[in-house]
Amino acid sequence: MVRLRLTIIVRVLEPCGKECASKLVFGFDVYEAFEIDLIEWDKYVEPVKYSVTNNTIEVPMKPFEIKTLKLKVYKNQKV
Repeated sequence: MVRLRLTIIVRVLEPCGKECASKLVFGFDVYEAFEIDLIEWDKYVEPVKYSVTNNTIEVPMKPFEIKTLKLKVYKNQKV
């Protein structure tokens, strides 16, 4: 069994016009999570690292905000 490292991009939207915190729970192993720019180039904003606990992250959101998250995940694969 080999553990592959993959990257997944997730977009989060706050549609109600209220400040809140989004709790994202994943059914796979997430070992790092960052907020990056919308174009995913890591050029326009400094990446913000989020704490990952039990494959869960909490993302603070402003009204009508869209955030782009880059997740670093593990995938088990048979060889």
